[in-house]
Amino acid sequence: MGPRSPAAALLVLLCAGCVLSPGRAQYERYSFRSFPRDELMPLESAYRHALDQYSGEHWAESVGYLEVSLRLHRLLRDSEAFCHRNCSAATPAPAPSGPASPASHRELRLFGGVLRRAQCLKRCKQGLPAFRQSQPSRAVLADFQQREPYKFLQFAYFKANDLPKAIAAAHTYLLKHPEDEMMKRNMEYYKSLPGAEDHIKDLETKSYE
Repeated sequence: MGPRSPAAALLVLLCAGCVLSPGRAQYERYSFRSFPRDELMPLESAYRHALDQYSGEHWAESVGYLEVSLRLHRLLRDSEAFCHRNCSAATPAPAPSGPASPASHRELRLFGGVLRRAQCLKRCKQGLPAFRQSQPSRAVLADFQQREPYKFLQFAYFKANDLPKAIAAAHTYLLKHPEDEMMKRNMEYYKSLPGAEDHIKDLETKSYE
């Protein structure tokens, strides 16, 4: 393995556990309310580092950071949903007093509600670890929405000789990309293996907080 940049070296220190335990399922350690502090890092940095390690054929490290990046993305998604739920029932503004038309009252109450919800969301996000990290780009978020990490995980698992997880990753990716010819061929191969059906599962439908 070639020399690492300072940022990459820091990521390795922050997530040494996930590199040492590449066989762990990506959501086994996931908890919205008690996310492991050793895994808190910018989502984009973790994902980019995973792809760098993938390109360098460092399969165990790539698997570790791909799994961490999936957990970080879920944390960000769950944190966003938590704040929106928490702020969806903001207290209505009191009816304004004074000589104003009913239409003006409605507009003022609507505007006040928008402001209160924005303030509520800001306070909520300030208290959650996911929003204390630098936020990922739209391109990276799009990759996760399209399940692109599973494309890389499938091959990295295969190279690491973890066929059960390779099968699950391939299936999870194919649910979003059913016309991907390469992945369909991979799945055909996996299905030819004894016991493969036991591992065909959508990894994104597992229950979580």
